[in-house]
Amino acid sequence: MALQRAKLIGVVDLVFCIDNSRSMITCIEGVKNNISSFTESLSTSNPQLKIDFRIGFCLYGQKKYNILKFTDNTQEFKLQLESVRKSRENEFTPGAIDFCISDFDWRMDCNKFMIVFTDEALSKGYSDNYKEDKGAAYFENLNDKIVSNRINLFYYGSECPYYEQFNKIPRGRYSNMRFGTSLDFSDLLKDLGKTVSRSIDTGIQFRNNVDLKKMIYKQDGVNINYLN
Repeated sequence: MALQRAKLIGVVDLVFCIDNSRSMITCIEGVKNNISSFTESLSTSNPQLKIDFRIGFCLYGQKKYNILKFTDNTQEFKLQLESVRKSRENEFTPGAIDFCISDFDWRMDCNKFMIVFTDEALSKGYSDNYKEDKGAAYFENLNDKIVSNRINLFYYGSECPYYEQFNKIPRGRYSNMRFGTSLDFSDLLKDLGKTVSRSIDTGIQFRNNVDLKKMIYKQDGVNINYLN
């Protein structure tokens, strides 16, 4: 009897962009543990249905990004995620989001997901750009970059005026959260898993309108540590 081959139901690239600053110390392990469980569910939820997925992460601080580029090896993902030390830096979330969009080798014809965890408001944090008093304009450009490249953005963080800009993003999710030691991320990631499964489509033909590689925020002085 011939073995039944799993049916390919979609192609997905997914990046976790995680604030690794000192203010996240109380909850970063909970975030990491639940992400590890989520990655396992992508490959074991239904043996008859296959998702062609790749996952990566950026654990970011003010002056250092720890980057795991796309991999389909969930065990490697978990080990590398656990290997990154907690940082005592500040953070700047828009710059990290911008870097992830430009630096990761997203596949053209796939469903793109980015999941952001931070306890800091988007309008705060370190960046030379804010010395020029153009913070809102820079963020609007970042929003356009997300939308035009069809990135499904899941943002979990503190509410601020910039946060409202995410309402322009199709298929995005945004949750205002109070971070702390008792916060349970498992339900959030279960919901994300369901969304990934529902939204995949093997026939998509996306073309980018805003250059993926063109950076909006300065990355001068940031140490990029690639883990693979």
